[in-house]
Amino acid sequence: MDIINGFQLCDRSYRDVSIRDDGSTVVSVFLHKARRQLITAHVGDARAALISLHDSFNLTADHKPSNPSEKERVELLGGRIINYGVLRVQGVLAVTRALGDFSLRPFVSNVPTVSCFALQGDECFVVLASDGLWDVLEHGEVAELLREGVREGKSLKECAEKLAEEAVRRRSMDNITVMVVDLRGEDCAFGRNERDGKESEGESESESENESDSESESENECDSESQSDSESDSDKGKGKKEKNGKRKTKSQKKDERERTNKRKDVPKNPKEKTQRNSKSGKEERLKLFDRFLKESIEAIEQTIEKIES
Repeated sequence: MDIINGFQLCDRSYRDVSIRDDGSTVVSVFLHKARRQLITAHVGDARAALISLHDSFNLTADHKPSNPSEKERVELLGGRIINYGVLRVQGVLAVTRALGDFSLRPFVSNVPTVSCFALQGDECFVVLASDGLWDVLEHGEVAELLREGVREGKSLKECAEKLAEEAVRRRSMDNITVMVVDLRGEDCAFGRNERDGKESEGESESESENESDSESESENECDSESQSDSESDSDKGKGKKEKNGKRKTKSQKKDERERTNKRKDVPKNPKEKTQRNSKSGKEERLKLFDRFLKESIEAIEQTIEKIES
């Protein structure tokens, strides 16, 4: 019940950040190390797959109108499953459970399916992904690509990117999100090295630092060029003064300062102004998403604490 309550809390938080009547599928995994258990909770068609040394299988079953039990649940509530080439709830949504999509309640439920799996010790990875991956790749293919990447010495971040790129190559028509969770222990040391889980953090930090350096370098270049322009204009004004033998009036000096300031404000790149506006809107959306994410994480952490106690 605690996990279910956590999902419903996330659902209420979604209402605060959703601009339109949007929705999202969710798949989550809780690892209980003391009990050697893996607990999954999901709504929609995002899936989790367990990858062991020599085997793989899906941990979740999609909440779709094609699922007989889901179809029955929707119809018992008075909803309709309509086929417009794809089976959809009320002819609109291709999944029967989700966070958000409030206009389709109660037919589209926010109650997750919760399952528990006992770990045997030879499990290596859990792959969590949206349907953009699973529409074009089976869990066996995902397992083989993941094992291949690890054998080549790739980090798990690189392996996740490789899976997403393969889905794009196979012309996936939906958005693609992939996460690889490391379960390797003493009984499954397959491909383990220090790069996994560390290199991805290092890459993020170095990319961030490089961007920061290039931004400050760009700002310095702009400042030096503006200063150079100002000095050049000043020299020109001085030359005119010496040539004409006349002193500038206060209004002329004021006009010159305004022209210099305008030149400083004009971006070198014509697209810079648009990019700044776009960046501002993006930052606002990120703030809203961060708030939603923090509330979701807090709800999940509270759920885990209750389970462990």
